[in-house]
Amino acid sequence: MDTRDRAALTGRRLPAATAAALLSLAALSVGAALVLSGTLSLTPRFAPGGAVFYVVTYHYGFAFYDRDLVEVDAMEARVGETVTLYIVPAQALPETVFLAYAERSLKRGIGGLAPGDAGIRAKLMEDLALGNVEHIVGIASHPVYVTTDVSSVLGGHPFRKAGPTTLAEAVSRRDPAIKRLTFKTKKVGDFDVLCIDSGMDGAGTCGWGHKWMVAKNAFVVRPRRRPRGAHAVRLSAIEGRCRRRYAPVLPKPPSPRVESGSRSTSTSRACATGWMTSWAMRSPRPMPTASAPWLIRSTFSSPR
Repeated sequence: MDTRDRAALTGRRLPAATAAALLSLAALSVGAALVLSGTLSLTPRFAPGGAVFYVVTYHYGFAFYDRDLVEVDAMEARVGETVTLYIVPAQALPETVFLAYAERSLKRGIGGLAPGDAGIRAKLMEDLALGNVEHIVGIASHPVYVTTDVSSVLGGHPFRKAGPTTLAEAVSRRDPAIKRLTFKTKKVGDFDVLCIDSGMDGAGTCGWGHKWMVAKNAFVVRPRRRPRGAHAVRLSAIEGRCRRRYAPVLPKPPSPRVESGSRSTSTSRACATGWMTSWAMRSPRPMPTASAPWLIRSTFSSPR
């Protein structure tokens, strides 16, 4: 009788290694089934490299969030860094959430109307009724031009009837109303984020408050960071050597000092070129001069 048949008849337990292998095989089978059914995804959600920001557009302004969905006053990146923007129309969220964003315009005051003026709310509701619900997001001096498409999820209504209840839910569900754009920063400075479509008579696709839909200096590009650690230490050492080697030369450098001892000549090596300079010269015969000082005695010597 086969050993496996005997184990089955006697009711003995399988070895631990065999049991573990069977459990691993079962787990892989379940995982494969989930992937094939679409329940489990092997790709991470919204996790690109570089800086990541979420921009919520509303009538008539912007709200900015970092990678962790924490609201920030401005988006900041380094020059040369890859930036990914996710544009989320506020109307893709529930009516209460949209109106909470729109209240920011009411508190700010736009179009010559004071903060809290009821005329701002009236204009906003008029734009929604006319279907002025889209925005075109741009950033000054950068290749950013993103058109929203919230109409596709509104179904002809001013507000969304069914959908994500929060911004986090919309992001995690990859709501179809969210648009994505990736670009690279190339210039240091502070740049405006604005709705850039002028539309008819400057009204834009978002209506009456379009021309005031500007977030001043809301995109900040910083210089690159200086290197740290061992690499920075090496750079500092190189810079120090260069400063010592190429020190500025005085217009009238002092004469070289005479060294004590039996050495009759002294040499100085140039740092960069390797030239040799001698500061002493042998004199086998008298050197004629115009007049000799009377305190100096001359000694003649002949070459041998």
